[in-house]
Amino acid sequence: MRKFFLLWDCHHIISDGFSTILFLKDLAKLYEGKNVEIEKYTGFDLALEESEIEKTNLYNEAEDYFENRMCDFEGETGLTPDINGKENDGLLKEKSFNLNKNTVETFCKNNSITPNIFFMGVLLFSLSKYSYNKDILISSISNGRSKIKYQKNICYDG
Repeated sequence: MRKFFLLWDCHHIISDGFSTILFLKDLAKLYEGKNVEIEKYTGFDLALEESEIEKTNLYNEAEDYFENRMCDFEGETGLTPDINGKENDGLLKEKSFNLNKNTVETFCKNNSITPNIFFMGVLLFSLSKYSYNKDILISSISNGRSKIKYQKNICYDG
């Protein structure tokens, strides 16, 4: 029996991780001789919708809000292994542990949050403790696919 392998390398500007998963699942279905569902809402539809949203007052208000929230931040803070910023004096340590997927999902469901928000909160809390600073601001290019019509489209959704 011959084996075939697919090597995949795609820059995130072309496709986000969610789209890659959808694409590979559809590709596997096609190799198995199954049909794949045609997108009902495409990446092009999303781009048109976002273009219209950018023209609204709500968008401008959100843009102003975030501009005002970030105006006091001077820039990025490099995390060093020493509280005084002396890298050679500090010790790097690593702590790893396992999380039970069902426990996390149950917690998220009971608190009406997504796993993405849960882990973002864990990251912020950890950074706050590590840096001795309660004013932590981080950003991400995407916070998930919030609408059901976005769930099955293959595009960069960032």
